[in-house]
Amino acid sequence: MSVLIFLSAFSLYLTTLAPSFTVGDAGELCATSVILGLAHSPGYPLFSLMGKIFTILIPWGSFAFRINILSAAAGAATVAMLYRFLLLLPLPSMPNRFFAAGAALLAGVTPAFWNSSIQTEVFSLNTLFAVLILISLIKKRYVAAAFLYGLGLGNHHTLIFIFPLAVIFMFRDRVFDGRRLLQLCVFFVIGFSVYLYLPIRSFANPALDWGNPETPYRFWRVLSRADYGTMALTTGEKMAHSLPVIYSQIVRFLTIFNQQFTLIGLLAGCLGWYLAIKNRYAYARELLAGWLLAGPGFIIFANLPFNAESEGILERFYVLSNLFWAAPLFWTLSYLRKSVLSALAVAAGVIIIATLHFSGSDWRAHYLAYDYGRNVLRTLAPDSVLLMDGGDDTFYSTAYFCFAERRRRDVELHDRGGLVFKNIYGADFRQLGREEKERRRQEIERKFLGQRPVYFSTFNRSVMPDVELAPDGVLYRPREASGADSMACYSMRGIFGPGYRDYRSRALAPLYPYFLALRTPLELTHWKYIYRRWQYVPWVGSNVKIELQNVAFGAFSKGELAAAAKTYAQLLLFYPEDAYSLVNLGVIEEKQNNPAGAKACYEKAIAANPSYGDAYYNLAVLYWQQKNWPEAIKHLKNLLSINPKDQRALHYLPIAEKFNTGEF
Repeated sequence: MSVLIFLSAFSLYLTTLAPSFTVGDAGELCATSVILGLAHSPGYPLFSLMGKIFTILIPWGSFAFRINILSAAAGAATVAMLYRFLLLLPLPSMPNRFFAAGAALLAGVTPAFWNSSIQTEVFSLNTLFAVLILISLIKKRYVAAAFLYGLGLGNHHTLIFIFPLAVIFMFRDRVFDGRRLLQLCVFFVIGFSVYLYLPIRSFANPALDWGNPETPYRFWRVLSRADYGTMALTTGEKMAHSLPVIYSQIVRFLTIFNQQFTLIGLLAGCLGWYLAIKNRYAYARELLAGWLLAGPGFIIFANLPFNAESEGILERFYVLSNLFWAAPLFWTLSYLRKSVLSALAVAAGVIIIATLHFSGSDWRAHYLAYDYGRNVLRTLAPDSVLLMDGGDDTFYSTAYFCFAERRRRDVELHDRGGLVFKNIYGADFRQLGREEKERRRQEIERKFLGQRPVYFSTFNRSVMPDVELAPDGVLYRPREASGADSMACYSMRGIFGPGYRDYRSRALAPLYPYFLALRTPLELTHWKYIYRRWQYVPWVGSNVKIELQNVAFGAFSKGELAAAAKTYAQLLLFYPEDAYSLVNLGVIEEKQNNPAGAKACYEKAIAANPSYGDAYYNLAVLYWQQKNWPEAIKHLKNLLSINPKDQRALHYLPIAEKFNTGEF
């Protein structure tokens, strides 16, 4: 039965397998597997080694496709081992193998589990280690559990949420004598020694050598994810923990968890926990503790903000909690009468769940990241330098093509953070402050100008002051070097179709229409299309706003007041609380001899942002022109209450007061 379950799951995952690397970390993990390099912290040594083995064992397909098969095999093996694990759970009567198979397969067709098994990701392998550790704990093979735990941490650190469960099992069986604990520590260290891969390979200077961990200090920084916030999932600002936030995180978890199993699966699992605890099933409380830690506990610990980007990050972290949910599903199914009808009902349930999730997990035509990497390299002139300001998809797609498939060996790749590729900014760069870093970047990058073709992957066209950059494809290059636009030779499969289901793909897709819109900035139809379709993507919202502001201000500077007003009006439809645009629109109204319209704009700006000083100043000027001195004085005083050092208000307020008292 285990072999049949493995083959069934493996066939499903192969049927929907991505044809190449996908968005996010996949390109990097594929590249490090092929060249035996070092991925981002904590390095993922076990996955890189196993990925390398799969590139050797499988003789067909691209390197990325072969490593995708590793995820499919690990996912199918997890489902098969989960079936074996469920049969180990004690029941009052002999467990029904078909019900155990049904519960395991139900977990295997949840979106988080399925999607992690059809692309290069560490999570299906991570879950395989989790279920193997659980089997070892139930069989009281603690030495094997310790070794697997150490080795599994070489794949992903979220196995740390299994540790309290292991301690509970050890307390239960009183595994506390010094000799036994020493033995467990030794085997844990043997498994964990896979991390020696990092300094060993770093000394060989592979093309991807994150953190260069050749000293104890740098090794510890990589291992502890110091550049990623250590225990945090991502860098950047985090929310403070509070009871309302914790409550909201629990609601978020349950909402997404319901999408994994559907409402019926959620209710069936809750019934299973109730039955197991009420009837005192062995391991019920331990497994419930494991689910609480890996599920709600992890979400509360991560405490990510409530936005589309965070939702996209979190889905993969439901894989481990989905694994635990198979146990209560099995307990509920075990209460069914053992009959052909019950077996057919369980089989129908698995098929229905798989059918519901099939379209979102069918990645056979997923060429988005592959095409993006090829398009970036098509843009680059021979012997050019690509300087990347950010974006995993740019980093890792180019890394895969240049290092794994050895294409475009003439191109030099550098990330402007000095982490991913060879650091050209100095050994002390990471320790510099923000301003010092920017000065160092400009100093080093300026040396390439005039020597080699230079391209920037960035949203900031002022990335190099006094050098005007023009878009070329989805990159920028100095305007004097501009020629034919590379966008004409791009492959854009799936960009303008029905769209992608996963957040990372949906965040990458609008890059093409965005850069197309930059070429005709006054054509507002393009900006409307981008904003309305992808406004939930954070970079789209912020960049469309900035670009429309630049377009409107550019038209205003040229005296094209109608075009500027039209652009500001469109911008305010997207961002009605944008005080900057409201004030500028008010200035245009003044120039068009419409003081009432200008006054309305300034008042709306103050209502939207009461601390926006320019709105008060412009209102004061408007009333000054009307010789309405009390109102002018009031708004100048309001400005000083916000900024007591505002030189405009300090200069004009005494004059207005004199006019008001008749001294002038």
